[in-house]
Amino acid sequence: MADSPKAEASQPKQAKEQYLASPDDPAYQLALLESFQQSCCVDLAQHRGISFVQLRSVLKFAWNRCASWQDLAKPRGRLLAVATLDMHHLNEWVIRPATKPRKCSCMELLADSIQQPQLFVTHSWSQRLLELMGCIAMQLETRQLADSLSMWMCAFAMRSEDYLREKKLDPREGAGYKALRIASGQLLALDPEATAFGRSWCLWELSVGAVELGRPLDIATCDKYAHAGLLTHSLTEAEEKLEKKSVGLGYRARSHRQANFQLDIVAHGLEIKVQSSQATEEVDRRRILNSILQRKVLTEAPWALHGNYDKLNCRVRAQFAKAMWDQALETDAQAVDSRLGLPKALKDDVWSEHLALNFNASQRMDDQQLSLIAGSIPKQVLKLELQLFGCSQLTNDGLEDLARNLPEQLKTLTLNFQFCTALGQTGLDALAASLPSALSSLRLNLDSAVLVKNFASLGRGIQRLDSLRLLYLDASGLENLGDSDVSAIADVLKFGKLRHLYLSFKCCIGLCNLGITSLVTQLPKTLTVLNLDFSDCGMISDEAVDEIAASLYTLPDLAALLVNVSGCPMITEASASRFVKALPNSLRGAKLNLTGTKASHAVQKACRRLDSMRAWMPESGSSKRSGSKTSDGTYGSLATGSKGQKGTRGAPLHLRSIELLFHRGHASEMGGGGPGSRQPTPEGPSPRSSDGDTPHMGRSASEPWIRPMKPLLPKIARPEAVPTSMIAASHPESMFSRPRTNWNGLAEPIWRNP
Repeated sequence: MADSPKAEASQPKQAKEQYLASPDDPAYQLALLESFQQSCCVDLAQHRGISFVQLRSVLKFAWNRCASWQDLAKPRGRLLAVATLDMHHLNEWVIRPATKPRKCSCMELLADSIQQPQLFVTHSWSQRLLELMGCIAMQLETRQLADSLSMWMCAFAMRSEDYLREKKLDPREGAGYKALRIASGQLLALDPEATAFGRSWCLWELSVGAVELGRPLDIATCDKYAHAGLLTHSLTEAEEKLEKKSVGLGYRARSHRQANFQLDIVAHGLEIKVQSSQATEEVDRRRILNSILQRKVLTEAPWALHGNYDKLNCRVRAQFAKAMWDQALETDAQAVDSRLGLPKALKDDVWSEHLALNFNASQRMDDQQLSLIAGSIPKQVLKLELQLFGCSQLTNDGLEDLARNLPEQLKTLTLNFQFCTALGQTGLDALAASLPSALSSLRLNLDSAVLVKNFASLGRGIQRLDSLRLLYLDASGLENLGDSDVSAIADVLKFGKLRHLYLSFKCCIGLCNLGITSLVTQLPKTLTVLNLDFSDCGMISDEAVDEIAASLYTLPDLAALLVNVSGCPMITEASASRFVKALPNSLRGAKLNLTGTKASHAVQKACRRLDSMRAWMPESGSSKRSGSKTSDGTYGSLATGSKGQKGTRGAPLHLRSIELLFHRGHASEMGGGGPGSRQPTPEGPSPRSSDGDTPHMGRSASEPWIRPMKPLLPKIARPEAVPTSMIAASHPESMFSRPRTNWNGLAEPIWRNP
């Protein structure tokens, strides 16, 4: 954006005009007619989004003339001004008189065609327009979104007849709900008084969008001096670029950007009571509350007390607690519990089944704070994710408290302790002993937790997990680990029914061929995805690669394979050729990383993708292997199965980097694409429709809002097109997206069809 929208929004020009007694003044009506001429007709209100440029044009008209207007809701004679103008005034003096004679909406006076909403703006109509514009401008500026971004705001999307028709409908049948289903993100604009938390419509929109539909929620505040702040649910595009350059740098930049955010305003959201909220018209308040109560007659007086009120209140409060916890910790660690009461707000949400908190690169996360988090985990949670990268003050005491508070029915557990250098063996032993037996997915990152001595207890803990289907274990940089620790993990694998396995022993200098042999000979036959990282383990040689190749025979359903032996100087081209020849037909994607080995550059390049490997060794693709290894190092009878031949399970996908699959593509068998999946809705076109009407955020795909994902299991799907939407790109159960960032800060390209 060449000019800052925030700067333009904060400097309206006010012209001196003759006093107007009413919007029905003929001269004023003529001015409206000349300024706003209907240019399109959009039948459905949920398709009437408005861009920032169009919104600014309406407000400029109002700001230039509001000195001659009076507040129609107040005693006659009170004139309006730029500083006091709100949405009620704009509706009375501009929107209603301009649209009612033409029976259209304000959006239809400004746009040329349908504008699918990409961002849903929740705000109070009593919020001053200067503050509202400052909030929206801050959102666009911070996330570097285009001025053409389409936003849904009811004042500009609804016709007069729409209001009359919806007064008889449940809010879930109205245009607002349908627009929330179409939009890919939500912005909450707050004034200094946090008026939105006392409005029925605002609370209902938050409960539906951020809680029920899982829309990413950004929270913006702006005072009367146009000092705006933005609390983002994830990194911005600029911060993601910093994170790619240096791990943790993006999160520190985000913390610095939000350092002056007025958390006290958002803290009012921890005290909301929807049953006490108000609406401009009593009929709307009754409709909303009776809809929450699930009553059929919406016009009756709503009940004063009900469990559904408590459910909505607790769920919305917990949403704000999660949104502000990391920033509250950086601002005032003592206020997290004493003043704000975030742990209580989180624990009271007994209806949530998914809890994800991100404290990456936090320098104030210590054992006391982790204990608060552990004590606030609701017991009914099925999916728990804690990102604690770089929290160097965490010790065994905090991890032990977390282990004691893990819910018994937990099914998915993700713990990122990368570079938590003070964590040691005692904490890991406590965690291993407390792993819930119902776990079906376990992701544990212990990269550079150098005080960990062995995996004996972890092996025993995993052995108890009969339902485990996905195991992600990163032990990179643990120099104390050796062959015996790898064997401890291997001994429990053969008894399980794993579908996805990721094991990283990068830079484990004590690891030799013996440990790898014990591991790969006991891989479960049910595997569909396998990722083994032995990079920079200088003591492994061709023997290890040969053993991995031999183990592929026992994996009939293997669909994706990544083996990383980069930085292992004793590995030669001969073992690479034997590995390629042993690749099974079931594979849809594969990579063998040979960087830093004795293999030639041409061979290293050929092993980056499955199709180039098959082209290099056309005999590869054995679906059946008999006999043992022959004198030349190959296997007895190999059934050819190059791309396109009979017997293969479809043509392999092109991969620029298969790491995407393993870092962001683990999909559990718990069903569906998770809370981030987008399903086609009757209210609007699919995220990627055939007519090219694709909702974009106006930015590149590194924005975490964009791109819904497809689950990997039961097989690797082949997408017809890369979909676009704001909601699921950050979902950990997903694989198809534009370049993303893994835990190591590396860019990861997408799968492509040949």
